[in-house]
Amino acid sequence: MKCLNQQILENTLRNGGFTSNLQSEAPVSGFMVSIHPELETIIDLRNDKLEVLDLIDQFITKNISQLQYENNYIGSWICNYTIYLDVSIKIDNMAEVLSLAAANDQLAIFDLLTK
Repeated sequence: MKCLNQQILENTLRNGGFTSNLQSEAPVSGFMVSIHPELETIIDLRNDKLEVLDLIDQFITKNISQLQYENNYIGSWICNYTIYLDVSIKIDNMAEVLSLAAANDQLAIFDLLTK
């Protein structure tokens, strides 16, 4: 079984993003939003692969207390050679997730049913 940091990197590169809890379980429905914008980490993919993996590990370690909550997940997405990592929560109600996104100055949410 691959380490979580490798799963995050490989799935983000392959799919443009990834969502997982600490047990490598990905939710299948609902909406994801970050309510902790201060925890966001930005990683330049032009760094050496081992450095990128180390930075992902640092993100997990730094945010372990938040990631241990049942409804909290590691969220990642890629844009212009950059990986963005955040602590996301899963919400099933569209109105609620949009309200949380606005309250936390988030530019987007993610619908898990979108492939």
